[in-house]
Amino acid sequence: MSKENLLRELIHKSWHRGCKETDILLGYFARAKLHEVNDDFLVVYQQLINEPDWDIYAWLTGEAETPKHYVEIIKAVTEYHKTLYV
Repeated sequence: MSKENLLRELIHKSWHRGCKETDILLGYFARAKLHEVNDDFLVVYQQLINEPDWDIYAWLTGEAETPKHYVEIIKAVTEYHKTLYV
C-alpha cells in the first residue's frame, strides 16, 4: 500500500471508530498531523487505532496508564488538542 493510501485509511479509521469522543480526538489529530510524522510513528498509530475505544479514551484523558509503546502517540494527540483550546 502506498503511503498516501495508508494515510487516507488511517485518517478514515480515526474518524470512524464508534465512540464519538475518541473519533473527535483521533480524527482531528490524524487529519492535521499524520502527514508530518515518520513511518515508525505511522506503524504504531496503526496498532493504536485497533485498540478498544474506551482504552484509547482513558489513555488520552489520563484515566488509565498508557502502555509504553503508545506513550509518544498519546502525548502527541493530547499536545495537539491543548494547542487548539488554549
